[in-house]
Amino acid sequence: AAEGDSTQRRWRQVNHPTGGQLDIPILYLAIAVGTDDLIIAIGKDLRTISDMQQQLLDMQHSIESEYMRLQQAEMRYRVLFQTTGEAIAIVDPSNSKIVEANPAAADLLSEKATKLVGRGFHQNFADSSHTGIDEMLAAVKATGKEGRLLVKLAQEDKDVWIAAVQLRRDNSRLYMIRLLSDDS
Repeated sequence: AAEGDSTQRRWRQVNHPTGGQLDIPILYLAIAVGTDDLIIAIGKDLRTISDMQQQLLDMQHSIESEYMRLQQAEMRYRVLFQTTGEAIAIVDPSNSKIVEANPAAADLLSEKATKLVGRGFHQNFADSSHTGIDEMLAAVKATGKEGRLLVKLAQEDKDVWIAAVQLRRDNSRLYMIRLLSDDS
C-alpha cells in the first residue's frame, strides 16, 4: 500500500440491529485490494467495550445517587444537631478540642457556639473535674460503651452530667458528648 493510502484508512463504527436486543457495535476498516475494486472489511467486535462503558455509566449513576443520599443525611443531621434542645459537643479525642457544639451546648456553657469550636473541652469545667473527664473518655475509648460523669462547670457553681459515646466521621473517631442537667 502506498504511503498516502494509510492516511485515508479510517475505522468506522457500525451498530448492527439484532431485533429486540441491544445493537451489536462493530468497528470496521475497509481496505481496497488490488486494482479490481475489491474491498476487504475488517471488523472488531466492540461489545466488551460497550458493556464496560455501560457498567461504568451504571456505577457513576450509583455513586451519584449514593452521594445525594449522603448529602441529604448530612443535611438532616445538621438540622437535628442545631435544633435539638439537648446540649451536644463533638470532641476530637486526639487533642480534646471541641469540633462542633450546638446552640443548646453554647447556652448551657454560657458561651457562643462559634467560640466553643477549637477550645479544649476541659476548659468548660472546674479543674477538679479534669481527671475524671480524662478517665471517663479513656474508658469510652477502650470499651466502646457510653460513659457518664457528674462534673462541675467552670463558670458557675453548677453540676452537670456529661455522657460520652464514640462515633465515626470520615476516617476518624470522635466523641459525641451530651451535657445533661444534674437531675437527668
